[in-house]
Amino acid sequence: MAINGIVGATLSLLGVVIDGTGGNVVTPVPGALVLSGTASGVAAPTPAVPWGTIYREGVLFGGAYLDAGGAFQSGYNVKSVAKPGPGHYEVTFNGKPTNLARCRGQATGMFNAAAFIPELNSFAVVGADLKATVFMYDAAGNLADAGFNLDVVGG
Repeated sequence: MAINGIVGATLSLLGVVIDGTGGNVVTPVPGALVLSGTASGVAAPTPAVPWGTIYREGVLFGGAYLDAGGAFQSGYNVKSVAKPGPGHYEVTFNGKPTNLARCRGQATGMFNAAAFIPELNSFAVVGADLKATVFMYDAAGNLADAGFNLDVVGG
C-alpha cells in the first residue's frame, strides 16, 4: 500500500535521501531532499550533466542579502554577518561544504543609487563553517558601502 501511494503520488514523504547506494538505513531531514551525487570537477571537461538532473553542486549552499550598512535583510543558511570596514563584508554560513573546490559564488550589487562593483574576494572554512568575504567598490575603484546579494552554490 505505501509503495503504491508513493508511486501514485497520493502519499507524502517525510524526506528523501539519495545516497547512490540504496538499502542503507537513513534518517531524512523532514521536508528535505538530501543528495550525495557529484558531477563537478577541478579540470575541464567536467562530467556532462543530463538536463533535469540535480547533483549536490547544483543546489544553493547559502545566500544572503545585506544592505549598505551591513545589516542582514534576508537569506538562506546564514549563521552571521559582519562589516569590518568600509565596503568590506563577511558572511558566515552554517556548516561547510564537503569540497570547497566545488563551490561557486556570485555577489551582485542590489538597490544602490549609484553603480557599484561587487567582488567575491574569498571563501574560507573557519572552524566548522564557510565564510565568504565580499568587497564593494565605487566607480573610481574605492571601497564603498553598498547593498548586495550573495549566492553560494555547490559543495
